[in-house]
Amino acid sequence: VFPRASASTNGRRNVIISKSPWVSNAGYSMYIEGSSLIVDNHNKGLHTAVVDESFFDSWHHVAWSFDAPVSSIYIDGVLRSSRSYWSAMGVSDKPLTIGSYPTVPNGQFAGCICDVSIWSVARTGDDIVNDYQGIDPSTAGLAGFWKLNDGSGLTALDLGPFKYDGTLTGGGIGFYPIWVMLVGPLTSGNRWVVDFDECCAEDTYEPVLDQDNLYGTCCSIDMMYPDLYQQTVTAGMPGVLSRIWVQIGEGFGDGIVRFSLYEGTATPASTPLFTQDIDTLSLDTEDFVWDVTSQNLGLDQGTVFTFGIQGIKNGNGARVADDQDNQYGDGELLINGAPFDPPRDLAFRTYVLE
Repeated sequence: VFPRASASTNGRRNVIISKSPWVSNAGYSMYIEGSSLIVDNHNKGLHTAVVDESFFDSWHHVAWSFDAPVSSIYIDGVLRSSRSYWSAMGVSDKPLTIGSYPTVPNGQFAGCICDVSIWSVARTGDDIVNDYQGIDPSTAGLAGFWKLNDGSGLTALDLGPFKYDGTLTGGGIGFYPIWVMLVGPLTSGNRWVVDFDECCAEDTYEPVLDQDNLYGTCCSIDMMYPDLYQQTVTAGMPGVLSRIWVQIGEGFGDGIVRFSLYEGTATPASTPLFTQDIDTLSLDTEDFVWDVTSQNLGLDQGTVFTFGIQGIKNGNGARVADDQDNQYGDGELLINGAPFDPPRDLAFRTYVLE
């Protein structure tokens, strides 16, 4: 498995993977706590490998192999710790969980995870070195392989022989795993991974998935007066447009920006249905939820609408999250009526009333 653990763990037991009900002789879990990578072969003792500051906020491959009685922990293909257990590994009939332990408070993983594999055979050091840069799904002994690069929806496909597809579910109160585009491990380009540390909704909002997508981002655009940024959106499901959720990282000047809502594909000359001036400096969260329910804008699947953002005077603007791969809005981001170069979308989540 490739974890990218945040250095800010907020006191959590950062569970990478777990298959255990915490009862006698059953299951295992792997987690990061403080400066330790820990494997718990339950009720047979903990196995620990020490990590330093360089381990955090960057991708690392970690692997645990158990060939009774020897337990081995590898980091980036290097054996970092080994020990012996007095008996074989226990078997658990509980579901495998990635990124959280359902019954452990503060057990959600703080960071991103990708390329999780489970094997029915004890992997040798050579096996791990040979395969950690890429796994052939037809390799003998592979029991499950989740690349976690699906990029949309709530299903994590199992590329292994048994097709144990996973489902993205809430990892705890206020936590929901989401797909994010990041520079992946062992690559120089972006790829989809799962972020387990994104707070998906405030208490009063439940996510409704337009186009089956929940997204995060690691990129941004500084939107400054007098430029008008307009994002066209193709609705992925029918209903009444209720809220538009935009990630705002920082306000500039006095922070006042104007949000505008339009029917169809808009131009700078179009008359908006609704406008509202927002003080971005007063926001206590990066996730701004713009409530447009009052406009009663009914949508059919495939209907296009547009929302715009613009500073209202010289020096005003805001830093808004965006998507370099032009997928968030299933539309097009325009600046003063012309396509943004390079093409991209604003990173946002739409809410519709069914």
